[in-house]
Amino acid sequence: MNCLTPDTTVGIILVYLPQQLDGKKIISPGLAMSIDYACQGAVGYITLNSPPGNNYDLSGMKELDQAIQTAASDTASRVIILRSGIRALFCLGADVRYLTETPEENNLLLAQCAHATLSRIAEIPKPFIALLEGHTLGGGLEIALACDFRFAAIGNYFIGLPEAGLGIMPGNGGTQRLARLVGPTKAMELLFDARRLKPSEAHELGIVDRLFPLPDAARSTHEYAEQLAQGASAAIGAIKLAVWQGIEHPLKQALDIEMRHAVPLLTHPQFLEGVQAFKEKRPPRFHL
Repeated sequence: MNCLTPDTTVGIILVYLPQQLDGKKIISPGLAMSIDYACQGAVGYITLNSPPGNNYDLSGMKELDQAIQTAASDTASRVIILRSGIRALFCLGADVRYLTETPEENNLLLAQCAHATLSRIAEIPKPFIALLEGHTLGGGLEIALACDFRFAAIGNYFIGLPEAGLGIMPGNGGTQRLARLVGPTKAMELLFDARRLKPSEAHELGIVDRLFPLPDAARSTHEYAEQLAQGASAAIGAIKLAVWQGIEHPLKQALDIEMRHAVPLLTHPQFLEGVQAFKEKRPPRFHL
């Protein structure tokens, strides 16, 4: 499913970069929201700013889909960071007013669009990192769970899927991605109880991959992304696709998927450079 259909309805979505970057700005025809995509070195940033809560609706999800596709097609970027321009939060999820006032069919379209948009991230052979520096709740955590990594700042804020406390459930992939990350029993416990976790608790459970002191979180995440971007992008992309495609299949079929991604790398120029660098006892230069 491609969410970028002509009938853009209302709203927009979020992930914003605090610094002002030179890049492409996408303005929604609905709510006063904007998304930037820009590239710094080999690191691409999807940036969203929609005070006060970075809430989204159907057109917001379509905007996110467009930004993700722009990042995917940008040949300059090899790693993508998603983050918010609002320091106090990452994203508080879907706009509750939109959910309660829009026709039921629009809510179905939002869920379908969200599934297609967030699933697209796993199909792109570039690592995606969600940087969390504040409240990441509901659909905001669902966006972060769709990324390959979640890096977070240490702080007094919450991460969770508290929808059951409102009498609903996560509908943008949260039940499935959380269960795959922490196991079905722990996921159901967190979901039933509408638990809101501190960053340290989310890290202990494996929901957050790395924790940084708040002043260092953005810089440390960028440094990690830059380091990753200097690696063999063909191999890194193939590894990502093999993992996400294979994990949905029994082992025998998953091994076939791995082989389909692994064999072409043996004739890739980056492999030849890696071998030459090994012989010459120097660091490989994968990107000249």
